[in-house]
Amino acid sequence: MKNTFKILSIISLMLVIGFSFAACGGGDDGGGNSNDGLTDDIHKIVPSDILDAFKGLGIEINGGKNPPNIEGTYLSSPHVLVRSNFSDNIQPGRQFPNRQITFSKQDNVNLTVVYDYISIGGIETGSGLGSYITGNGNKFSVFTETSGTIGGQQYKTVQLISGEITPSGIRNYNYAGIVTEEAPLSLKRGQGRLFYDSDGLAERQ
Repeated sequence: MKNTFKILSIISLMLVIGFSFAACGGGDDGGGNSNDGLTDDIHKIVPSDILDAFKGLGIEINGGKNPPNIEGTYLSSPHVLVRSNFSDNIQPGRQFPNRQITFSKQDNVNLTVVYDYISIGGIETGSGLGSYITGNGNKFSVFTETSGTIGGQQYKTVQLISGEITPSGIRNYNYAGIVTEEAPLSLKRGQGRLFYDSDGLAERQ
């Protein structure tokens, strides 16, 4: 029982982003739904109920097929919890480990980008994750499907990063993660958290 409780606590604290990750698969023509500005590739990993969960958390979703160039490395610090859509003992306003993110190999024809991240001082990392990008002007959103295993069972999440690119970094940086495929010890499908850089800027490194 103690081991099970410890596992559940770690999962809740770290938003069920687990011990191994895999990039999401390829897509089709990326046409997308003209009503929301998202591509078909994004809709494949973010079905309507998960999209509604993101909207319920309050994260801005910047659709469109002309995103800005966001390549570079950025640091979200202080990295603070805005809200969760489930009940536990972690309250809004709690500071989590700073989060360093890197975007590379952006392709505005296929609307893809490679995403790497590390939770500074934490246990959460992801490397070479194939992601999808949308946006217009200086605003963008990046969607990434990640998978991991716990207790021998696979689960999946979608991470979403939104903001406005500036020479200094990402203004109004927001990050959210939602479970899309649950395992017995993970959060339930549709559960997740929203974070932001509480000083308003994820600085370019």
